[in-house]
Amino acid sequence: MAAFQPADVREAADIVRQAAAEGRRLEIRGGGSKAAYGAGPAADIDIDILDTGRLVAIVDYDPQELVLTAQAGARLSDIEPLLAGNRQMLAFEPPRLNALLGSAAEPTLGGILAANLAGPRRLSAGAARDHFLGFEAVSGRGLAFKAGGRVVKNVAGFDLPKLMAGAWGALAALTTVTVKVVPRPRTAATVVLVELSDARAVQAMTAALRLPAEVSGAAHLPQMDGQAVTALRVEGFAPSVAVRVERLKSTLKGFGEIVVLDEADTTELWASVREVAPLAARPGALWRLSLPPTHGARATAALAGDGARWIYDWAGGLVWLSLAEPRAARVRAVAGELGGHATLVRSDRTAGAPAFHPEAPAVAALTARVRTAFDPQGVFADRRGLGSLGSGA
Repeated sequence: MAAFQPADVREAADIVRQAAAEGRRLEIRGGGSKAAYGAGPAADIDIDILDTGRLVAIVDYDPQELVLTAQAGARLSDIEPLLAGNRQMLAFEPPRLNALLGSAAEPTLGGILAANLAGPRRLSAGAARDHFLGFEAVSGRGLAFKAGGRVVKNVAGFDLPKLMAGAWGALAALTTVTVKVVPRPRTAATVVLVELSDARAVQAMTAALRLPAEVSGAAHLPQMDGQAVTALRVEGFAPSVAVRVERLKSTLKGFGEIVVLDEADTTELWASVREVAPLAARPGALWRLSLPPTHGARATAALAGDGARWIYDWAGGLVWLSLAEPRAARVRAVAGELGGHATLVRSDRTAGAPAFHPEAPAVAALTARVRTAFDPQGVFADRRGLGSLGSGA
């Protein structure tokens, strides 16, 4: 295995063209924090690395326009403090997942966008792809190209940033990316309901989202410090937060005991949810189920047993499920029956179980055509068994 570190887009294009000419395959890697996400490469496939470790510059940041352009290898540890200095942030609350994946590496902005990963605020702010404005990249043909721009209005025809988000580098190597940023909330609080069943918690979260309370996070942790916790986050200016907290308390009082967390405890709790901390140290398989929110409890009821543990995010639309064995066929059957899909994030036994949910034949055919258009020789390796391009997280 060889590793290549281009200094700019032209060098990246040269590396890809050379790989295509020699029949070699490349895996794009940023910080390497998500290298363990999904199944590992097959033993008989020789894959070289296209490493964005030298593409780390912040190209342009305009706080007044709420736009940031950076090279794909720019690290979150550099970007987030820069934004915080102007009371701004990445709206989609990107998770690091270091403990979950056993990695000490720092995530990169390009890697987060390529994986389309978002944290609890996806509920109100949307996915990473919804804030991905434009990019420069190299296709599998070794051709540098650009798409999108600095504002949403620049997107015409095919919205290629949304296609790249969730493609995990299987279409092109991102070299520069542009994202929309947002103001950071002045304060935050969390309304917590205690000891609800999973089904009852989903009902409470659904009721909260129907209110004009602008809930920015809704999660249920059945085993949080020995008790079930259902959490609803509100953010903004202090007077507005106070009013919305009271509105939630009044509406949800029939669900039982209510506790309100201050800003410090709110930050700690939602960091735990974002990083899937309650399940990070558990051995075995770790699944990520994307479902219609009201079906989350139905999925876990069908998959319970044998030491299964889970937490709910996105008001039940995202279920993190820990199992002793992968049980891939069963998990994917349940997710599919409920209108969702399942990703095998981590497992000691991944043979024969691709990370991403298998596609329906018609969708698989469309995906193949898209991939052929960008990468006709299959230069960019797909060791995870990629599902629908752009479905992401």
